[in-house]
Amino acid sequence: MHLVPAFGRDGIEMQALARRPLLGRVGRRPFPVLDLRTRPEATYEVAAKALPFPQHVRYLAAQYASDLDLKEDPVFRAEAVTVFRGSIWHRGEPIQGSVHPKHESELGFWAGKVRGLTARGRLPRHPGTSAIISAPGARNYFHWMIEIAPRLFALREYLRQGLGPLDRILLFYEEPAGFITQTIEFLFPDLAPRIAYCTDSMCVLEDCLFFIDQRRYEDHNSRMKTTTAFLSEAVDGLLERMPRGPGVGAPS
Repeated sequence: MHLVPAFGRDGIEMQALARRPLLGRVGRRPFPVLDLRTRPEATYEVAAKALPFPQHVRYLAAQYASDLDLKEDPVFRAEAVTVFRGSIWHRGEPIQGSVHPKHESELGFWAGKVRGLTARGRLPRHPGTSAIISAPGARNYFHWMIEIAPRLFALREYLRQGLGPLDRILLFYEEPAGFITQTIEFLFPDLAPRIAYCTDSMCVLEDCLFFIDQRRYEDHNSRMKTTTAFLSEAVDGLLERMPRGPGVGAPS
């Protein structure tokens, strides 16, 4: 069982969003979190195991001394998609970049079940157009803020451009954490009516908008995406409009 790429695949179309981030790179200063950059395994192994601790620290500092290039985070669209544990299956094949790395070794075992249940119509179906923004680590605050929630900016742009309908945005949580609902309420009140929480481990989407994680298949080791830059710009704009008071940077 192998993963198939979304790019160039018959039946999957990349949606052209007109809006771009103002900057093509993001400085590390506002994001001093080491996990924002994923080090290539071979390089990290040398640094972590072969270098003495002081040299290891200097190595990491050098890795984070430069700005981060933004990785493209395009929106894809396909019909008759099966969602299994948050991964996208198109015509019975799993899409590269949508499968959690921990589940890749199990694909051969699950492929027959996914195809069989889909073909027999045994799975819950969502009519119309659904967007899925699930990703590995979706229950984690870091992944939600840096990799998942920013994709809502792309879906907002999709609607603004009138590229097509969007009936619902599916979030796969039995009960969303407070930071998830608060983020939506604060940054995406216009999208809130479209957001639906789904508990199905498997379902079929009649028409699906989705994103993929390309880090493992491209020469790019950053978690920062064009959608993440939209979040950065939005937060900067909110901070500029916030009233200044004692202890919040107000001039004395």
